[in-house]
Amino acid sequence: ERRGKQDKTPEAKREARIPEQITARIISDAALGLDHAHSASNSKGEAMGIPEFQPSLMRLVWRNGAEALYFSAEEPDRLRGPQCASLWLDEMAAWKNLEDTWDMAMFGFRLGTDPRCLITTTPKPLALVRRLVGDQGVAVTRDTTYANRENLAKAFVEYGERMLTA
Repeated sequence: ERRGKQDKTPEAKREARIPEQITARIISDAALGLDHAHSASNSKGEAMGIPEFQPSLMRLVWRNGAEALYFSAEEPDRLRGPQCASLWLDEMAAWKNLEDTWDMAMFGFRLGTDPRCLITTTPKPLALVRRLVGDQGVAVTRDTTYANRENLAKAFVEYGERMLTA
């Protein structure tokens, strides 16, 4: 149940730190990636809570009224029309329709005074990834799986240490 004032303005969404559009490799990846939505917080560090999942509308709605649409990179044409000021592009280097999906996402990425795009991916030596990494307007961060070990299953970390470093 949503309570309180529902503010759907781009400013409210930015305040809530919620992307307006989420695109993943396939639709089930988008839905699985949304498991992280429960940890969303606003700029004051207040928990946003678990959003209402509306699969028939391909949408998440948080209790403050902020919304996020989600898309599959398998269907780049579905990105025609929707506009946004914030994007999350998950595992972009694994997209089969990389260039087409990127182009469609960028055509809709045209709202607000300070649009933001977050790309999370395991890198591959693809032309688009190389262009983005070389773009001075793009901030790149890198880290290892090992740096994230406190958030991973102990068995996975042990497997990685045993099998992948041998």
